[in-house]
Amino acid sequence: AGWFSVMPVATWSLYLLAGINAAIGLWAVWKTAGLVLDRRRQIVATASLALMPFYAFHALQFNHNAVLLSLWPLAGWCLLLSLRGDWRGTVGLGVFAALA
Repeated sequence: AGWFSVMPVATWSLYLLAGINAAIGLWAVWKTAGLVLDRRRQIVATASLALMPFYAFHALQFNHNAVLLSLWPLAGWCLLLSLRGDWRGTVGLGVFAALA
């Protein structure tokens, strides 16, 4: 509802919301992979997810399940940050896990 209070209710707006949601999920996977992998494997991990048909096609149809494509990678990233002793990761883990 917050998205459509700012953007018009149109097909392009819904596709833009779905694309931004998928991009946030890919960014979180990139950051998570960067914590545990070297640069080459980080690229492979993110590209593998981006090329996976489930992720690519499911992201285009924004519904109550598609929002999880960005929330769970963010929760995983915050989990790794909290295991490293970062208090912001602990707070973020609680927030994103509760939202998911």
